[in-house]
Amino acid sequence: MNLEYEQIESLEHIREGVEILEEICNKDMINTINVCPESCLHFFNPESMSHFSKTFPNYKNNVKCIPFELYPYALIAEQYKNIAESKQDISLYDIQNKYFDIIETNFYFLYDKMHKLGLTPSQTAQLYADDTDFIHRLDKNIPAFFDLIINFWHKYGDTVYKYVKDMDSNIIKGILGDDLFTTDDNNIASKCGIYVDTFVISCPFIHLYNLLQLMTPKETVYIFVERTLKLLTYKQLAIMNNFPIAVVLPDRDMMPKSNFNWLIDSGKRDGLFHANKVFGTKFSSWEELRNYAEKKYSNEKLFSMIKDEKSNTKRLFNLEHCYKAHEQQISLKYFEEPTSLIFQGITKNIVSQMCICNDLLFKSILFNGVPIVESQSIWKSFKWKMEYDAERSNPDELVDKLHIIKGLNSLSNTRLKWIGNIPIEGLIEIRKNGAINEIREILSRGISELIAADSINFKATSKKVFSNLNEAFLKHQANIKELTRKPWKIAGKDIGSWLVMGSIELAAACTGQPLYGVSTVVLNQLLDAPKIKDLPKSLKKIKQAYEGGKIEKRNLKQSPIGLMFKYKK
Repeated sequence: MNLEYEQIESLEHIREGVEILEEICNKDMINTINVCPESCLHFFNPESMSHFSKTFPNYKNNVKCIPFELYPYALIAEQYKNIAESKQDISLYDIQNKYFDIIETNFYFLYDKMHKLGLTPSQTAQLYADDTDFIHRLDKNIPAFFDLIINFWHKYGDTVYKYVKDMDSNIIKGILGDDLFTTDDNNIASKCGIYVDTFVISCPFIHLYNLLQLMTPKETVYIFVERTLKLLTYKQLAIMNNFPIAVVLPDRDMMPKSNFNWLIDSGKRDGLFHANKVFGTKFSSWEELRNYAEKKYSNEKLFSMIKDEKSNTKRLFNLEHCYKAHEQQISLKYFEEPTSLIFQGITKNIVSQMCICNDLLFKSILFNGVPIVESQSIWKSFKWKMEYDAERSNPDELVDKLHIIKGLNSLSNTRLKWIGNIPIEGLIEIRKNGAINEIREILSRGISELIAADSINFKATSKKVFSNLNEAFLKHQANIKELTRKPWKIAGKDIGSWLVMGSIELAAACTGQPLYGVSTVVLNQLLDAPKIKDLPKSLKKIKQAYEGGKIEKRNLKQSPIGLMFKYKK
């Protein structure tokens, strides 16, 4: 009886979804995006829905006559309408406030103690990881806390996604990966908050929930405390009314009972492609590669093979400590381990790195944002990912013509200045009084058209891109001087005290998707990107040109740009 009821209820949802599709297809298409995703609109238009209504005039009374292939689109349409309606019931501000209330109610004492002792999140985490009594108490209570967080996101997760997707298309959304919580103790908004409107942050507890069974209680305490404290530094940025500087949302593919096999499979494919590059092989599965490597090579020889002979540089598998995201070189100390264990560790490492890159790129497309990578190790994998996508998308072309990673030669000995050391209270004050608009106007002079025209034909214009970058960043130095002469004091400090120094690296590739990335922070360096503000505009111009029939679809897909700005304080 229950099964029959569930079937009837499902059919009712499908009927309502088809009504929504029929309604939106008979109205101005501009209004449909708030109810139905573009994937539905691609399949349904007034003509097709009119044909459906004539073919099945009684579908409202006889749901079973609705074609099966219409089911998924009807359900999606109904879901999106429900989400749109839920936005009217609760604001983004209220959702973020409720989220941080849950965290502070349970763990504000950690944050309070950190400030009283003058410690960093990682130092505080180590303090509690050495406390046997606290380890026991957290181990006992942490399941209930995770239940609270998971239930919260089940209730509000889709609504937050909708809010972020519906944000003004002209704002710059920085999409942050999980590596945000595994690098240094600084808040990333203080490093590049001038150049990004809103940071989109994945809830760290969802990722941690999936790792619990793999960690010891001591490891769990360290990582949990560290990530909780780092997350709380974003609270004031997330609970700003109307225009938040940060938004925390769940990683839906990582939620319990979610199917994230696609992410793992993509990581395995990219990881295998990378491993074949490292070992100079062309195997189609990890098992084939492992059998080959274990039979042919000793441990010492296996490690010596991890080299790109063409460039005579190490093409390493990036190994990261479970606590810190600093890069670790492959060491002789591992030679005593069986080859199979070494290879298993390498496999897990590169697959996880590529999964992070793919997840970051997917969410950047979903939210129309720009990837921001904290970890230098992940940034290396990100560049490899771009290179491999270029090669696989254009198998008949030489990869060196499709992918560029180089410094800007004419600026190689120049120490550039950028704004990248902003206290959180200063960033909030800038946002509230509107000063950020004037700052951006000053910083954007001479660089607004760097990518839009030159990125369409990658091979023919890569030299021009570098030429433009050199010229633009030289002009930017003059703009920085102009900025620092202004008598501004924000949060009690001169703007000049927020400047950092550094150099620039650019990564670009022709791929099958319009993907792009920016790396920002690693250890004591500040990796930041004022160029970030022009990328969404550039892609928008390219899309508009494509829709107007001005360029070919193939060229539209060949416009990913990645920038890495290295800074030392």
